[in-house]
Amino acid sequence: MSNVKTRMYVALKMPDQMAHSIEVALGILVSQYPFSAFLTATSDRGKEFACCKPGSNT
Repeated sequence: MSNVKTRMYVALKMPDQMAHSIEVALGILVSQYPFSAFLTATSDRGKEFACCKPGSNT
């Protein structure tokens, strides 16, 4: 048996950067795949958001 590493990248469009919106989007994403499909999850806000305060709309 060989070791196979699979990666899948998913982008979710959200209405804003608020924690609640992120929580809802991740809940929807996780509900579409089996629990065993997730070993890790990494978020990327992108460099265009680097100047924004966390949880703000500006």
